[in-house]
Amino acid sequence: MFAILKAPHRIFFALGAVLLIVPILWWTAILSNFLSLGSTVAVYSPGAHMHFMCYGALSAFILGFILTVFPKWLNFPSYDLKHIYALMSLFIGGFAFMIYGVLYDAKFHS
Repeated sequence: MFAILKAPHRIFFALGAVLLIVPILWWTAILSNFLSLGSTVAVYSPGAHMHFMCYGALSAFILGFILTVFPKWLNFPSYDLKHIYALMSLFIGGFAFMIYGVLYDAKFHS
């Protein structure tokens, strides 16, 4: 198993780094007209980018910090990795649905 998948802080800090890159690529595709959303877009692109960054990347970093701090500093019991993997899967799924929702709304309602 990869070393990055053995600790909650590593998992969510790496996930936060990836979730920083995905909205930047999305925003670059919007600005370079690679991803043409039409003239009447129902989704405000800067607002969607802000939403991706706040609820995607920042949340992953905060969650990684919390999952590290509670067991070490507050003497909470350590979290089981299967629960961490389930949380990571839900987090990635939610982010994927956010991106799909923005693209679906922009594609079919323009």
